[in-house]
Amino acid sequence: MTLNYYKEASEVPLNNTHKTLYLITEDVDFRQLPNPNGQRIGAIVPHIIANNTLHKSGVLQLQFNTNEAVNFYLNDMTQAFDIVLKEHSTILLFADALTQRFEPFIEILATKITHQSLFGSGIGSRSFIPMPTVFKDDNIYTEYALLAEINTTIKVGVQHGWEPLFGPLVVTKTEGTIVKEINHENAFELYAHTLKELANVTITKDNFFDIAKAYPLGILSYADNEFVVRDPLGPTPENGLLLVNSVPENETVYIMQGEAQNLINSASENALQTFKESQNSTNLLFDCISRVLYMEDDFEHELEAIRIASNNTPFMGITSIGEITNVGYDSIKIFNKTNLIGVIENES
Repeated sequence: MTLNYYKEASEVPLNNTHKTLYLITEDVDFRQLPNPNGQRIGAIVPHIIANNTLHKSGVLQLQFNTNEAVNFYLNDMTQAFDIVLKEHSTILLFADALTQRFEPFIEILATKITHQSLFGSGIGSRSFIPMPTVFKDDNIYTEYALLAEINTTIKVGVQHGWEPLFGPLVVTKTEGTIVKEINHENAFELYAHTLKELANVTITKDNFFDIAKAYPLGILSYADNEFVVRDPLGPTPENGLLLVNSVPENETVYIMQGEAQNLINSASENALQTFKESQNSTNLLFDCISRVLYMEDDFEHELEAIRIASNNTPFMGITSIGEITNVGYDSIKIFNKTNLIGVIENES
C-alpha cells in the first residue's frame, strides 16, 4: 500500500493499475475524484495528516498493491453485519462516529472479527454535525461503515499521555453515551466539584468545552495500568455527562488531566516503539481530533515529535473521532483523545 496527499480532487491522477481508497475532508467534492477500475470509494474525515502537517482540506489516497488482494465492503450500520471476512487478514475500518448506531455496530463487529486485525477510525465532520460520510461511485451514505480487507499483517501502537487527577470512582448509572451518576451522585455535579477543588477551575454549561477538553474520563483497563480515555461533550439537563462514547455501568473511572507536553511525549514514544523504517511497510496515523482541539497550535509540535522519534520515517494519516483496534486486546476497543499508529506490511 502506498499513500499520497493531494490538495484538491483535480490533482489526483487516474491509475487503473491499483485499487484505491480515498479519505477526503468535507469541503472536497468526491464526485470530482478519479474512478479507478470503475469504482470510486472512500470516506469523509476531519483532517488529513501529511508531510508532518495538519491539513484542513485535501485528499489522502490509499493505493493497494495487487498482492495485497484488497476487498472493499460498505455496511449500513442500521442493518445486520453479514459480511464474511478472511481469517488472519487486516481490516481497515472507517465508521460514521456521529450516530447512535456507532457503538452498537462496533459491538456487533466484535463478534465477527475474531481472527483478524482491526485498525480503524470514527469518521465525520470536524464540526461534529452529523452528515453522510461514506461514498461509492456517485452516491454518498449516512450511518455507513467502510471496510477494506487486506491480505497483510499490521503492527499497532496506542498511547494518549493523559494522567489521573482523581479516582477511583464508580459509574453507577448510565444511558447510552450519557453517564448519569458517578458514586451515586449526579455526574456533572461531581465532575464540576472535583475540578473546582483539585484543579481550581470552575466549569459551567456555558464554558464546558473549553474546560472539559483538558479533563476527560479514563476507564481503568487493567492492561499495564493503562486507561481507555472518554471525551466529555457536555452536561445534560439532568446534570449527567454526555460523552463521545459510552462507559459501562459499574465501571471504574478516573477524572484525568493533561498537559500538551505529556501528550506530545506519549505520541513520540508511540512512534519510537511502533514505526518501522522499511521500504516494505506503510505507516498510518489516526490521531484524535480532540487532541487537536485541546493542543491547538501545539499539535504541530506533536507531529514534529513523531517525525523525530521515527527518524524521518514517512507517515500519513487522518484525525479521527474515536480510534479503534483489537490488536493487543481481547476484543475491539474504542478510544478517545488517543494516538493510534499502524504499520502495515506491504506484500511484495
